[in-house]
Amino acid sequence: MKKFIKIVLIVLVIFGAYKGISKYIRYKNAWKIIIKEEFINIREEPTAYSNKLGEAKRNEIYVVTDMYYKDEKFVWYQVKLEDNKKAGWICSERNYPYVEEVNNPKKDEDREFVSDYAKPVVKYEEDIYRTKDINSITYDHLKITDDSEYKVTSVVYKETCPDYHQYWIKYTVKDKYDNTTEKYQAIAFEEEPSDDLVKDLSEVRSNICQGKK
Repeated sequence: MKKFIKIVLIVLVIFGAYKGISKYIRYKNAWKIIIKEEFINIREEPTAYSNKLGEAKRNEIYVVTDMYYKDEKFVWYQVKLEDNKKAGWICSERNYPYVEEVNNPKKDEDREFVSDYAKPVVKYEEDIYRTKDINSITYDHLKITDDSEYKVTSVVYKETCPDYHQYWIKYTVKDKYDNTTEKYQAIAFEEEPSDDLVKDLSEVRSNICQGKK
């Protein structure tokens, strides 16, 4: 009987050690953030107006369970709290991050990855983009700045006013982290498109027909 109890105790010790090591490995490999500011408020939801649950202080480490990118100013991390029983949200300013990331699952193969907070920057030199027809649109005239791969799509709109009409093109640039920038530019065609190929500008912009741009 004593031998059996001894075997059981050994098994329990080994099992406990295994669980402890497994938990440590999971924590070590988990996606985490390290607080760089003196403190950051922990919110119930990913918004600055949500209930405050507490404060994250400098050098504290939190395991990340989710992320929210749709805030214009902040990126929000959902983190585990109170021994994994609750979750809260910690924000990081897009241009000046409040946290340092560890083990982000979006890590690039060739460099240590830090979340791409910034939206693509889209510029063009001419006020009016001129092209032959709607099928000849390219994006060669755009100057796009972004640290990751991105995709450009566009929609053409028609602004119809009593004394003139003007076409506009809306560029949408989305990078591989779903950061998105939209920008409008006037567009002139040698062969104007039929109305079924364009959309009504008034559906997306107000205060149109304020004079030719």
